[in-house]
Amino acid sequence: MWSRGELKERGMAAFKANYWKCVLVALILALVTGGGGGGGGKASTGGFSNSNNNNQIESDYDADSGSAIDEFRHDLEEFKDDPKNVAGVIAVLAAVGVVVIIVMVIAFAITAFLFNPLEIGCRKFFVRNLDDPTTELNCLSGGFDTNYKNVVKVMFFRMLYLFLWFLIPIAGPFICIVKSYEYMMIPYLLADDPDMSKEEAFATSREMMDGQKWNAFVLGLSFIGWYLLAMLTCGILAIFYVSPYVSSTFAALYETLRYGYNRGAVVDNTYY
Repeated sequence: MWSRGELKERGMAAFKANYWKCVLVALILALVTGGGGGGGGKASTGGFSNSNNNNQIESDYDADSGSAIDEFRHDLEEFKDDPKNVAGVIAVLAAVGVVVIIVMVIAFAITAFLFNPLEIGCRKFFVRNLDDPTTELNCLSGGFDTNYKNVVKVMFFRMLYLFLWFLIPIAGPFICIVKSYEYMMIPYLLADDPDMSKEEAFATSREMMDGQKWNAFVLGLSFIGWYLLAMLTCGILAIFYVSPYVSSTFAALYETLRYGYNRGAVVDNTYY
């Protein structure tokens, strides 16, 4: 059984051994996976008030308000009665809908065909860096170099399944979170073997994370102190320390679950 301390020790050691490259790759990984005024015052009353004047002002205000509302209703009725106006509104809404759909399609295409393979390359870098501190940035092309179509397909279904889980009424978001941990190892598996089929990738990730989802969640939660410090530095600490540290640690989790590596447990809480 792995321990958080052991994984953090391995992650930290690999991160420090290849510092600047880890920082750059973690930044890329974060990018592809996904960061007037007014015043008022009180008018002086000169130290006294006149109740008759106040009542008159309130009466005038109510009359003006009622008149404005009636006028608005009248204008609205005229607007609705004119077919050209209704047709114009429908045309505008249709145009907005088309633009939204186009933007969503473009965003999806960029994610599926560029960001997802790039994520594979980033995961590949961090896994290799665990055992080879001289790992180069050419690993980033790993998702594009071999069986690119299969990589795109498997990662597409990963996105699709998570989206469909999210759509389940009421419990959808919770189920989506659980499933995201179940599918967590798919990018790492494709980084190791781009030829792995969709069925095998999902089955292997599910098997690896069986009984480990909560432990993986707690592992991520154990970095919360670092994330809070990163917020205090406007994200600077996240870029130069926290993100590469976390990415390296989760690469160690993959390697441990996949190959059973155990390089000695940490006896203190140095990296907690």
